[in-house]
Amino acid sequence: MRHICFLFMLFILINCNGVEKQKNESFCSVSDPKTELMWLKEIIDIAETHQNFNYIGAIYAEEYLGKDVVFVEMSLGSGGLPGHWFNCDGTTMSIISGHSPIATRKHLIYKSYD
Repeated sequence: MRHICFLFMLFILINCNGVEKQKNESFCSVSDPKTELMWLKEIIDIAETHQNFNYIGAIYAEEYLGKDVVFVEMSLGSGGLPGHWFNCDGTTMSIISGHSPIATRKHLIYKSYD
């Protein structure tokens, strides 16, 4: 009976450590991209202060070809383009016209509407 209790406790401890690692995973090598990625913080600051149609939308953490990317679902003054993909350093991703990357959405970083 002691062995069963010990194995059960060991199983719980191992499981808890795995869950904790998932919570602490970073995105773009930072724990809080909306404040630690300066280029992204600037977009969010503009969205918060200007409230014009160019900055209404959402920002998502995504993965594309095994790399973290940011999808900004705002026109950003582009003349109506519905969204933009960025690398973690803030450079725009090269996308062939008419072809959107197939990215896996990880989580919402920010949205400017309720």
